[in-house]
Amino acid sequence: MCLLLGVGSSGSSVTTDEAMRYLLYLVDVNDLYNVALGTYDFDLVLMVAEKSQKVRVLFAVFSFS
Repeated sequence: MCLLLGVGSSGSSVTTDEAMRYLLYLVDVNDLYNVALGTYDFDLVLMVAEKSQKVRVLFAVFSFS
């Protein structure tokens, strides 16, 4: 999952956005989000949240903090 952030930098024709959309097609969005949270890489968490429409839930959680 952490390799996803480096997809576009290796000179490949696949962008990070395309890779994330494909991964969301293969894996349950809630499982992917939980794995991203487990990495403590919050850039990755935000990327998954934005692509999976979980961004509304994420902002609601942080707005109460």
